[in-house]
Amino acid sequence: MIFFALALALLALIVSLSLAKRVSALEQTNPLQGPALQALVPEPVLDAPSPLEGLRVSVSIRQDYSLPLVENLLKELLQKEDANLTGPPELVIEGDVTCNGYAEVYYTAELTCLFRGDPICNLIERPPHGDRPLNLAIELVTRLKTELAKDAERRDRRQAISELQGP
Repeated sequence: MIFFALALALLALIVSLSLAKRVSALEQTNPLQGPALQALVPEPVLDAPSPLEGLRVSVSIRQDYSLPLVENLLKELLQKEDANLTGPPELVIEGDVTCNGYAEVYYTAELTCLFRGDPICNLIERPPHGDRPLNLAIELVTRLKTELAKDAERRDRRQAISELQGP
């Protein structure tokens, strides 16, 4: 039995050494080394900044629970997106959330978002068995990012068209 294990280990060592020799031979004959290989490696893509970055936001949510849980979750997510929660707001988030006295579940939510005074999105949720407030906050921030990106794209297109048309 020991002889069999030693023979198997010796065979594995021989196979490993031969594979290492083949790999080093391939590396020496590979034309894609050095600068040629560097040219094929793509540059790292930087993420586009969040549409909420630097935006002054005000959050005002009425909730039938003693602590403003949904409002605090929203503010936390907005801060992660580098939104500014001080100063005169450019984006106002307001609405009502019904929790029936529970902290971990909401049953209805009606939220409105106003960007520079104009409605940008509404979120009306009535999950049949309730849902977690964090899911509501994530859904709203995701929608806001989408709508703000669309708005920025429309403004860029309008500006480009006005520049092409001239004075």
